Amino acid sequence: HYTMDTSNTDGAPKFSNDEGMSVYRHSGYWYIGDLGPWPPETHYRCIQGCEHGMETPQLGKAYEPNRNVGKLPSPTLQAEPCAVNDEL
Repeated sequence: HYTMDTSNTDGAPKFSNDEGMSVYRHSGYWYIGDLGPWPPETHYRCIQGCEHGMETPQLGKAYEPNRNVGKLPSPTLQAEPCAVNDEL
């Protein structure tokens, strides 16, 4: 669950979760990563098939993993929470 942060990156809102991950825009493209260290640690990015300069992250697009820290399957952002299987 991500919530909008009061600060902006690249002129767009930033979204963060309780695990220290953020969804943020840099140079017109959207990324998922850890903004704590410097430079930020990018885990995933939405470049191929994603529009440049969007005000909010694009939903339904698969983010590409960074080969050093990203893992497959790549996350896909959506507006609604994932369905929970109570049988598990």
